[in-house]
Amino acid sequence: ALSARIRAAMQAGRALPHGRHDRVVLVNPRTENRTANDLVGLFAGLAREILAQSGPFTLVVDGHNDNPHAPTGTWLGVHWNRAAASPLQAERDVVTGLRAALADAPIEIIDNLGAPLMESIRWAMAASFHICIWGAGLAKYAWVAKRPGLAITSAWNLVNRHDLHIYDSEDFVEDPPPLLLPDPSHVTDTPAARQLVELPEPRFWNFNLAAADLSALIARLLALPPPPN
Repeated sequence: ALSARIRAAMQAGRALPHGRHDRVVLVNPRTENRTANDLVGLFAGLAREILAQSGPFTLVVDGHNDNPHAPTGTWLGVHWNRAAASPLQAERDVVTGLRAALADAPIEIIDNLGAPLMESIRWAMAASFHICIWGAGLAKYAWVAKRPGLAITSAWNLVNRHDLHIYDSEDFVEDPPPLLLPDPSHVTDTPAARQLVELPEPRFWNFNLAAADLSALIARLLALPPPPN
């Protein structure tokens, strides 16, 4: 399979990256729309749950990748021309917020934003699992790196989206890794919430995830069998 050849090429003659801790967790915040209204609060809460349930770890924040041929220096996302501000800068603001929110925790935070695509895949391969806002970034983590993870999205998408399982269904990918999703009843959509890229359709609505659900979601993630090397 193509993904297997890519993974082999990533490891040929070069060790995978690693942090100070044995466990590496990769997160992708998604900032344009169809995202959590409080990304720092969500990912800081998830990080503290991982810490409480499994100990210190390395948190890699991944997102848009570099593209030296584009005016922005990164691969352009859909409707970026309509963005109120740079989505990449918004991702970097999330990293800044996480460093402040987790300053007292034994969690190493690595900023991989704006890195080459292959470096994102290498970090994904080094991760025990990933936690992402559902979107195209999952092609790197699930389709190519074959890492298990948690994808968080709106209640509307969880109930109505016809392609919700393109990253974890054998109809679309060989040997799909486990991909957990939250219970839609624990997600509240916010149609009127401000978005970086304003799109009014329900599938782009922002949302809030109930804080009480974080502990159970992390417990389910940690219970997954370790991914193959």
